[in-house]
Amino acid sequence: MNSDKKKNIIKSIALVVASSIVTTFVITQFGFGRIIPSSEYKKYKKMLMLSDVIERDFYKKTDESKLETGLYKGLFSGLDDEYSSYYTKEEMSQLIESTSGKYKGVGIVVGPDKPSGAIKVQQVINGSPASKSGVKAGDLIIKVNGKAYSYQEMDVAVKNMRGEEGTSVTVTFSRDGELFDKKIERKEIKLESIKSKKIDNDIGYIQIVGFDEGTD
Repeated sequence: MNSDKKKNIIKSIALVVASSIVTTFVITQFGFGRIIPSSEYKKYKKMLMLSDVIERDFYKKTDESKLETGLYKGLFSGLDDEYSSYYTKEEMSQLIESTSGKYKGVGIVVGPDKPSGAIKVQQVINGSPASKSGVKAGDLIIKVNGKAYSYQEMDVAVKNMRGEEGTSVTVTFSRDGELFDKKIERKEIKLESIKSKKIDNDIGYIQIVGFDEGTD
């Protein structure tokens, strides 16, 4: 084998090793279970650079687990789809609890209000603490216990409105452009997933408000 061929082989091996180092680095940083082509590495290179900036310049000590969760949530937020979200283990447990038909909270059903960027009260459960406090469907939730939340943080806001029965939470609402606070005591809430009534000519009307374990 001549010297030129040897040099080319050595260069090829060096390139493969270098590529493997880059790929391994990316997999180690992000925990991906697949090989990342070099063409895709550019997307993550900027994220790593920003991570270095935070680590170097941010004035507080960062929580690595929160940063990691933020990355995952940001990925789904980029879909611009209000029904696609990333859930942590704790948030998933709360989601499962909400589909059981009962939970401990204030008794409101919320959804995103994109025009205002706020969380909107879609329904107030009859007889719930929120209902007794005068909360109405259409009210916007601005703060929970003094902390502001947007519709993109709806899951966290809902989590903080829930808690042990007998404890209280202060929620700041907006109605017709005016802000007001409500201190609401948490209680066990049983969701009403079925509504029914009799209408003209003895016709029965059944409305399924939502699906949970007791709907059937």
